Amino acid sequence: MTAGHGRGHGRGRGSVRWAACCLLLAVAACGSHSGPPSPPKAGQAAAFGDFTGGAPAQRALREGVGGPAGFATGPDGSGYLLEHPTLARLTPAGKVSEIASAATDFGGAEPTGLTVGPDGSVYWGHDGEIKRYDDRRGTVVVAGRSSTERADDAAADAVETAATARLTQEAGPVGVTRSGAVVIADGRALWSLSSGRLTRLFQRPAGAHGGRAAISAEGAAVAPDGSAYLLPARGDKAFDLAHVEVVSPSGKASALGLPPTLPGVDGPLATLAPSWMASDGAGGVYVHALRVDPGSPVGDYVLHLSGGKAELVASGTTEEDSSTTGCKATDPVDATRFPCPLPAAIGYRNGTLTLAGEREYAVKIAVGGS
Repeated sequence: MTAGHGRGHGRGRGSVRWAACCLLLAVAACGSHSGPPSPPKAGQAAAFGDFTGGAPAQRALREGVGGPAGFATGPDGSGYLLEHPTLARLTPAGKVSEIASAATDFGGAEPTGLTVGPDGSVYWGHDGEIKRYDDRRGTVVVAGRSSTERADDAAADAVETAATARLTQEAGPVGVTRSGAVVIADGRALWSLSSGRLTRLFQRPAGAHGGRAAISAEGAAVAPDGSAYLLPARGDKAFDLAHVEVVSPSGKASALGLPPTLPGVDGPLATLAPSWMASDGAGGVYVHALRVDPGSPVGDYVLHLSGGKAELVASGTTEEDSSTTGCKATDPVDATRFPCPLPAAIGYRNGTLTLAGEREYAVKIAVGGS
C-alpha cells in the first residue's frame, strides 16, 4: 500500500488504525502483504526469480539435465550460470539477463566450468581454452590453444606457459584463490593459473576411479587457501560423498571427513550422491547431495561439512524426474523443510547460498547473520 492509499476511507476507527499503523512503521507501505518478500534470516530459505519465459537466459536457468555446465556467485551476490549455448546473469533480486557478447563463440565443443574473480571477471572453459569476460575488455583467452587439445588421460607437465599450453577439450575453471589464482580442472590435472603461468597442483593417477580419472570442473569447489573439493570421476559407480576428494594446497588428496549419519537425512551420509559443492570460505564446504539409492527414500539435501562434522542446512521435496516446477515459497520458510525441489547448482557468498539450474526459480538460503 502506498502513502496515498486509503484516501476517501472516511472517518472513524478504520482511519485511526490506518494512520497509527503508518506512524508506527514510519514507512510508506502499511500492511503485512505490501512490498517484496522479506529476505531470509539465518536458517531460512525462499524462492525467487521467474524463468518461465522464452528468453535465452531464462531457458538456460530452467533447462538442462544433470546440472548446468557451470555456476558461481560474484562479489555483488549475482549468480552466473553457464548452460550451452548461454551465459546468464542472475541478480540477487531475481532479474536475469544474457551476457550475449561472452557466448558468441560457443560453437563446436560445449563450454564447461565457471568461476568469478574478485573483480567480477567471469572465467569458463571452451574447446581447450580458458576464457575471461568483463564488461570493459570483453572476452579474452587466458590459457590454452583451441584445436590443439591434450588427451584426457595424458600426463601434464609440472609447469606450462598459459598461452601455449595444450589443455584437454573439457578443461574448465573450478574457483579462484585468495591470491587471485584461477584453479583449473584439466583431464587428470589440477592447475593454478597466475601471471600467465600454469603450475600443476595435483594429478590423479592414471587408471584411478576404475579408469575414469578425468577431473570435472562442474560441481567442484575451491577454498580461498587453494584447497579443492573434487567430485568423483564421471561414470564412476562409486559416485558418492565417500569418494569426494579434498586436495590440499600442497597437492595431497584425502577424503571428506563425514559422520556416519545425520538427523534429518535418510541413510548413511557416505552414500549420498553429490550434485554440486561450494566453499564456505573458512575451511568447510557446502554440498548439494541427493539420495538416489534403489530401495531407499529419495532425498534432496544441502549439507555443511567441516572438520569431520556435518550440519543439515536445507532439505527440499523431490521429484522422480528432472522436470521443472514452479515454487510459491517466495516468503522465507524453514530451510530444512523447504516445500519445493532444490535447484541443481550451489554458490556461496557473504552468508548466503544461492541455488540455480534445472528449475523455473532460484533459491536463497541464509546461513549466517540475521
